[in-house]
Amino acid sequence: MRLLRTITLLLVTLMASGASILGQTSTGEVNGTVTDPTGAFVDGTTIKLINQATRIESLASANKDGYFTFVNVVPGRYVLKVEAQGFKTAVTPPFEVGVSQTVRQAVTLTVGEVSQMVEVAAGGSGEMIQPSSSELGTVIPEKAVQDLPLNGRNFTQLLTLTPGVTPVSTAQNRSVGCCEGNVGLPGSGFSDASFHGQENRSKLYFYDGIINTNIRGPTYIVIPNIDLVQEFKVVGHDAKAEFGGATGGVVNMVSKSGGNSLHGSAFEYLRNDFFDARDTFKDVTRKGPAAFRQNQFGAILSGPIFKNRTFFSGGYDGWRFSQPGQGLSYVPTAAEINGDFSNYKFVTRAAGTLYNPYSTRRVGTSIVRDPFRCDASGNPLPVDSQKRQSQATGSPCNKLPPALIFGPMQQFFQAYAATSNLAVAGIPQNFIQSRPTVNNSNSFQWRIDHRFGDRDNIFFRYTEHRVSVLNPIGNVGSTGGGSQGRNYGGAWTHIFRPNLILDLRAGYAGRPGVDAGQQNTHPAGLEPMKQSGFKDIDKYGGMLVNLTAGEWTNGGNNSFRVRGPAPRENPSKSVTPNLIWL
Repeated sequence: MRLLRTITLLLVTLMASGASILGQTSTGEVNGTVTDPTGAFVDGTTIKLINQATRIESLASANKDGYFTFVNVVPGRYVLKVEAQGFKTAVTPPFEVGVSQTVRQAVTLTVGEVSQMVEVAAGGSGEMIQPSSSELGTVIPEKAVQDLPLNGRNFTQLLTLTPGVTPVSTAQNRSVGCCEGNVGLPGSGFSDASFHGQENRSKLYFYDGIINTNIRGPTYIVIPNIDLVQEFKVVGHDAKAEFGGATGGVVNMVSKSGGNSLHGSAFEYLRNDFFDARDTFKDVTRKGPAAFRQNQFGAILSGPIFKNRTFFSGGYDGWRFSQPGQGLSYVPTAAEINGDFSNYKFVTRAAGTLYNPYSTRRVGTSIVRDPFRCDASGNPLPVDSQKRQSQATGSPCNKLPPALIFGPMQQFFQAYAATSNLAVAGIPQNFIQSRPTVNNSNSFQWRIDHRFGDRDNIFFRYTEHRVSVLNPIGNVGSTGGGSQGRNYGGAWTHIFRPNLILDLRAGYAGRPGVDAGQQNTHPAGLEPMKQSGFKDIDKYGGMLVNLTAGEWTNGGNNSFRVRGPAPRENPSKSVTPNLIWL
């Protein structure tokens, strides 16, 4: 029977994720030594690690060398209480345990009765170098998370507090409020940072030890409510086995659990054009600042359900953003769609002559082209079988012969192109995007922690981040989308004995939704394209016509495009059993 237990234990160990230090991606460790006044090690001591918020105690015993270890320590504020026969009970000052951090405490006992208590000065809590860990990383503590100003309350701005992290954003998703709605919020701070000289895609995000990485970026799946983040750690060049899959580093966040006291807070951040002066460079119409609304608001609450046993925390974070981009562009006029460019104002070049591309030919060592020509009445001359006009009659003009105009594309522009809405002296552009860009989000989070007894602890957390985006195109069109990012999961920790601990952790992260940059809508729908003769419109859900490389741009967006929804999801599910044997 004993052999069977040994084999079973070996199999469980092999099925787990690896070495004895696995499973600590969202927890910390406390270790140290116990000595008497002469410096000799004291064995057989009883050590209690007491969480100051929940008053939950964990027990350990020192070995023959006076050494003790606590693993799977939830980040927070703790004290050590050390008892040994013949010595006074020693209590350390409170110290912080960070995520994926190893804190060393050296406790010296004083001769006396156990009933006597003395507070000792334990070393190690403020050490810059962790003698018990080989990792390189920086813990961003709760005070920094909550006190430092964060425009948009986006935690990525805190990544640059870590040595070796630079706020470069060179990869996909570098734009705030970009294609999936999850990489940031317009007008807020965002840093898709690079770690230790690696590409900014070479990093991973974890939340409570559960993957929170969008594999396409990789960026995060959900933006945690800052007030519900206990702390996080940026880990790089780490020798620990649990941190794999990223050459740059790992961002390791931990959510805040409740305690024995009830705590709550609320916030509101407001920006409004009422407080703004006119922007000389943007407000080209001289009518004052454009309508601008930015609100971020929310509240959190945490506390006990049953004191010393069951705790909760939860909160809501809302965001509302609306502001016209006021981007300038030149849109085709009705005359130009019909081929008459006589009054066309070149945005990037001086006014000139349009040339017939079908007349391009080599003459000697030169390439020549013929200008378009019109008769005495101003009508374009007809073209021959080679689509050229006679250069012997008429005079140069900037009008296209009807035979060179592709009818279906002309009808496309007539149906979907923006119409001019700007005429300001000295400005060649004839269109200003006065419709607002809208970005709204609602974020919810709740967490439950429960302690069954001295051997079993569980927690479960659910975080949801809903984003909706609308970017105007032209007078009536838009791109837009929505997504419902979710990250949830929990863990069960069972202590077989102080040196044998099982940590089972599982979770899900995903953002099912529609790419904001791919869902392009127009009130006219797809019917005009079908009537113009374009085939397979229903099959492909529309058509994209991109003109941003030329002069016909539409406030920085691709000018004319109509396409149906493009839903997608990149789910990530994980189950991680870890057996820790000290």
